[in-house]
This record gives sequence, structure tokens and C-alpha cells, in this order.
Amino acid sequence: MLVYIIINISIILLAIGVDMWLHTPRQLRLSTLLVALAINSVVNIYIIGKYDFISYSLVAFMIIWAGLALLADWKLRPIVFETQKFVAFIVFTLMSISFFIIFKTSEDSYYMSIPYLSPAFFLIGASLLFLSTFQNSDEKGNHQSSKKLRRQLTLGTILIVLSFMIMTLLTPFWYIFVIIYLILILFLLWIKIF
Repeated sequence: MLVYIIINISIILLAIGVDMWLHTPRQLRLSTLLVALAINSVVNIYIIGKYDFISYSLVAFMIIWAGLALLADWKLRPIVFETQKFVAFIVFTLMSISFFIIFKTSEDSYYMSIPYLSPAFFLIGASLLFLSTFQNSDEKGNHQSSKKLRRQLTLGTILIVLSFMIMTLLTPFWYIFVIIYLILILFLLWIKIF
């Protein structure tokens, strides 16, 4: 298991290094961390070899969320961590390592109807991110539309993170995942990344 943790951390560190080298060392893009998590989720599902609804859904959620973040970078502006980059690294690394545990124990979910609720939260959050990216790309200068955009991006991201939490709610180590995802939500609200 230690080897897989090292692989997860290495992929995130490599992504952060490339991002800081290509753009600027003073900031870290959210899309970079999400792309690293998407890569880690694909690597983890392949290494572990357990293919069920929870593992497939989490991989799909991560790939879509990373794609939406890249789209927001391209259409609006890059969403960056200018401060607390190390804390962002720690929080997203915990999330990445949690995927390994989720994939390992996903077949032991106590009741499978709860994970089916998760895509609804994800679709609402992803729709908010997608629609806000295109609705507000023409109105960048307006202060009111900027405030509305920040609200939509924040709400969409929180719903996406909640979908991960709901997906893992009845797995054997649900309390660990709830703590990790609550930390992620509180961190994003505290740092006001949007």
C-alpha cells in the first residue's frame, strides 16, 4: 500500500511542478490538482482491479470535474491558489489517497442505493460549473455578474464534493471520507478560491 501512496503523491507533485514551471511559481491552478487526481483515480482503479459502480463513478466524476476546471481556465480565467498552496497540496493528496481506500473497499458498501443518489448531486454541480462558464464569459467586467459567477462556481464545486461524500457514505470507512471531504469544502470556502 505504501507504494501506491508514493505513486499518488508523486503524480500530484509532478503535476504541481509542471504547473509552476509553465505558469508561475507564485500560484497553483485548481485544474492542475484536479487533472492529477483524475490521473491518480485512473491509475488506482487499474492497479486495484475492482470495477463496480462506485469506482467507475468516481473516476468519471474526477475526469469530468478536471475537464470543467480546464474549460473554466480557458473560457474565464485560471482558478488559482495564490496562498496556502501547501495546504492545498495536503488536502488534495488526502483526497487522492482516499480514492485508493474507496476503490479497495467499494464492494463492501452496506447498501447500494445511496451511491445512486450521488450522480444527481454531481450533475447539478457540474451543470452549474458548465453553465456559469459560458453564461459569464462575455460579461467579465461587470461586478454584479462577477459576484454571481463566484457564487455559482462555489456552489457547483461544493455540490461536486458532496457527491463524492454521498458516494462513500455507506462504505466501511465512511467516517474518514466524510472528514476528508468536509475539510476540502471548508478549505475551499476559507480560501475563497473563486
